This record gives sequence, C-alpha cells and structure tokens, in this order.
Amino acid sequence: MTQMLSEEDFALFTRWRVGAFGRKLREICEDEAFDDMTFEDKIGACIDAELEARDSRKIDKAVRAARFKIKGACVEDIYYLPDRNLTRDRIAGLASCAWVEARENLVIISESGGGKSCIAQALGVAACRSLMSVRYARLNDMFREINVARGEGRVYDALDRFSKPDLLILDDFFTTPIENPLNAVG
Repeated sequence: MTQMLSEEDFALFTRWRVGAFGRKLREICEDEAFDDMTFEDKIGACIDAELEARDSRKIDKAVRAARFKIKGACVEDIYYLPDRNLTRDRIAGLASCAWVEARENLVIISESGGGKSCIAQALGVAACRSLMSVRYARLNDMFREINVARGEGRVYDALDRFSKPDLLILDDFFTTPIENPLNAVG
C-alpha cells in the first residue's frame, strides 16, 4: 500500500528549515520522470537541492554584507578589450581566489574609466561565491567611518569591520581627497 505525503507533511520541511529538500521531494513525487530512480538517488537529489540552496543563501548574504556599489558585477561579464592587458586566463586565475587564501594583495592599475572598480567588485563576488567574507569600500568612506566611530568611542569596532573579512577591497585609492586621515588612527 502506497501512502502519499500530505500538504502538512510538506509544510514540515519548511518548518524544519529544509525547504529546498521538501520542494525537490515534492517534484520527485509529482513527476513520473523520477520513477525509475532508486530511493537512494531520490534522497541524494533532495540533499543536493538543499545543499545548493544553503550555499546560494550564504553567497547572497556575503554579497549583501560586502556592500558592493555595482550590484551585478561578476567575472563572467568582464569585457576583454584589445587595448587592455587583461585576459580570460588571468581573470580566471584571480577568480579562483588562491591569492586571497595566500593573503596576497592585488592592485589594479588603469587609467580613469578603465573598469578597475568593476573588475575589483567582480573579483569580490567571486570570493563571495567561494564562501569568503568580503568588504568593499571607497578609501575615503573607510576613513570617514573610522573617524565617526572614533568620535563615538567605537573605533575598534570600525577597525574590526575592515580587518576581519577575508578580502578587503579598497576602491578609489587616493584618487579622492581623504578627510582627516590622521585622525582615523591613533
């Protein structure tokens, strides 16, 4: 005798915070294309769906926390113009984030309007996809935030926000005036 899962049963998956597992299970139950799969394969597909959904939420959260200015920046959308010293292989190597794990620095140098900010943020998104923590800030904004925090007696909290992420992206590095940079530390 076969017993079907009820709507209440499926609602439990959401309550138990495994909603993607439940949605995949519903899909498997309702689609005859899955009938030839073994029980283990069906459960494996549900587990994979849940893991993918959880990773996706982590990535979305990391991207929001990074505070990128270019919301849709990603390495897949970088233009490889002939006059740039930029190749797909170089970007793919940087997008692997091995340099972040090795605690190395990356400086992107180009003329104004050359796409430095877009490339930096696209690499930041690649780091988020690797489940790394990222913080993006214009240099002047970082100093301003630290100055404000210092005035409020929370300078160490502000310094932590910039020192704790796996990757700190500082944009407009000395291209805009810095407001009282000496007051930011001390």
